[in-house]
Amino acid sequence: MEQQLIYDTAQEYLTQEGIPGWLVYDYRQANPVFWLVISASGHVTRPCYFYLPAQGEPTLLVHHVDAGKFADSGVAVSVYSSRDSMLAALRELLSGANKIAMEYSPENTLPRVSRVDAGTIELVRSLGPEVVSSADLMQYATQQWTSEQLADHRETADKLGLIVNEAFAFAG
Repeated sequence: MEQQLIYDTAQEYLTQEGIPGWLVYDYRQANPVFWLVISASGHVTRPCYFYLPAQGEPTLLVHHVDAGKFADSGVAVSVYSSRDSMLAALRELLSGANKIAMEYSPENTLPRVSRVDAGTIELVRSLGPEVVSSADLMQYATQQWTSEQLADHRETADKLGLIVNEAFAFAG
């Protein structure tokens, strides 16, 4: 799915659900959702955050060591150089947001969704917003078929149906 389509679809969902933003966190490539919504060239070595507000443009928050790897992402990049500057930048990104969706699963009810460590969840909560699961948002924004994909699926299903019927007819 094209990144701008993911952003637009995610913002539609955020608006419908009254969630001010989606914060996608990654460290050491532990969150595959991060790599669905953003592109980078090369290995990233520090924590990075992608913030998509319900309205407005997305922002990447990355360490200065990794900033060049996101040069072609098409997203505004904000750079931090220390933990203090990272916290200040996160505070600014999340200012005014009372609720943030993240790859978190309350009580680990959906382990496949739970990609953010407890310490990062605690950190974000300490900055003010309530953290809610992005499970439905993630599925809504990244797992929808395009009309071409749906047409291909239907064509394949039709062919598979014919093959199954022919196989049973042959087997008697």
